[in-house]
Order: sequence, then structure tokens, then C-alpha cells
Amino acid sequence: MKPFKLGFITDEYSQDLDEVVRFALEVGAEHLEIRSIWGKNVKDLTDEDLRVIRRVASQNGLQIYCLASPLFKEPIDTYEAHMSMLDRLCDIAQMLDAKYIRCFAFVGPTGLYEKMRAEIADKLRAAAEVADESGLKLVLENEPICIVTTGRQQGDLIRIIGHKALLATWDPGNAYVSGVEKPYPDDYMYVKGLVGHMHVKDAIREDGRPRIVKVGAGDIDYSGQFKALYDDGYRGTISLETHYKHPTGDRMEATRESFLALKDIVRKALGLKE
Repeated sequence: MKPFKLGFITDEYSQDLDEVVRFALEVGAEHLEIRSIWGKNVKDLTDEDLRVIRRVASQNGLQIYCLASPLFKEPIDTYEAHMSMLDRLCDIAQMLDAKYIRCFAFVGPTGLYEKMRAEIADKLRAAAEVADESGLKLVLENEPICIVTTGRQQGDLIRIIGHKALLATWDPGNAYVSGVEKPYPDDYMYVKGLVGHMHVKDAIREDGRPRIVKVGAGDIDYSGQFKALYDDGYRGTISLETHYKHPTGDRMEATRESFLALKDIVRKALGLKE
């Protein structure tokens, strides 16, 4: 049994489903995380689109565990519109046999978390109730342009909400871009035990500014992170969110290099055989 289920956000590689599936089989990915496909955001996919995706994924032994949705990735005054979006996302997740819907904690300037924590908690608790009624879970991502940017805030909010249908999409790369010098071990400690899903990207700082690089070539201690996740009992999904710009400009090659590096880091961190 593999320790984690490794996959990637599909549109980081291609908008073409056939190309995505060929790549997944080539590199040994186990799941696909859909943010957009055929130029359509996941929230806008039709029922016929979903039937095609489900059939093609199933025929090739691939699963879709998480929708990389834009839920609550706008200012808080769009909340009601996003709750309507959530209804459709729940239908989409069920049609694809997905378990998780990625969400955010609203777009806003840095420093609003303490002031808005109670209001955000109330709104996300209500959203978690909706997901729970459909047998799904929301996985809240820490995101630099949103009000919750770090593991510290992410863990605090999830614990305040205290709902079984709300867990974390832990993204060490986003924490680093948000200014956390050591996403692991420092920031991870706040989401330990709350991780339902994970995104992976790597980064360095140049002249004080973050720059995304190939996984394993940056400042984030992913070897330590993966070992800690395993030791803490996590056996869930991890998605590469490439973001890395390959020197040739080839986004497919950027994803290939980073995915293979991700697999190698996991293998070495856990002492697995090749």
C-alpha cells in the first residue's frame, strides 16, 4: 500500500483530458484534481462533461478525489452567490465520486484575520453543513491573496468552526509565499491532525521576494514534511500544483519534472523501494 495518493492539478499540465490522462499514466499519478478542463472552470462543467471525465478516468484507473474549486475565493460580500455555487459543486463532486471540495476564506488584504475571524467562521460553518448533507467535505486552503494565508490561521479557524466536514488543504508553498520562513516544521504544527488534502509547490526568495521553483529545488523541507505527515497518520491525497516556470517555457515539462521530483522525495523520505 502506498503511503499517499499522488496526483496533480490537471490544468497545470494541459486543458485536454486525453493529454492529462496520458501524462498521469506515464508518471504513475493516482488521481486527478480538476480546476479547469477544456477551458471550463470545474464549477461550469456540464453533466455531459462530467460523464465523459468520469468514464475516461475510470477506464484508466484514475480517481478524482478533490475539486479545485474557486469557492469563497472572492470578497466576503459574494458569500450568497458562492453558497449557490456550492450547491452545484456538491452535485459535480457526487457525479465524479469526489470526496472533497477545495475552498478558501475570502479575498482580502493582509491583517484582517483577527477582525473577521468570527464572521468567517459562521459562514464556513454553514457551508460545511451543506457539504456534509451531501456526504462531502470542504478542505480549506491557505492562500496568499485570501484572509487565511498561513497554517496558524488555517488551524485556528478550523478548530473554532469544529465541524467534521471542514478540514485543511495544507499548502506549504502558499505559506512560504505568505511570509512564513519555515512552513515545515513551524507552520505545519498548527494544522497537524487537520489535513484532509495537500498541495505541493516549492519556492525560494530572491531579493526578498518569493519565486516558485521545481519541487525539491526550493527552501521548503518537503522530506521532513512528508515524513511528519506519515508519522502523524496521514494517508490521504497530495496534488502537485506546479506553478513553476520551466526555463524553456514548456509548462508540460515543468509539471513532469516537478511530479517526478515529488515522487522521489516521498520515496526517499519514507525509505520506500523504487
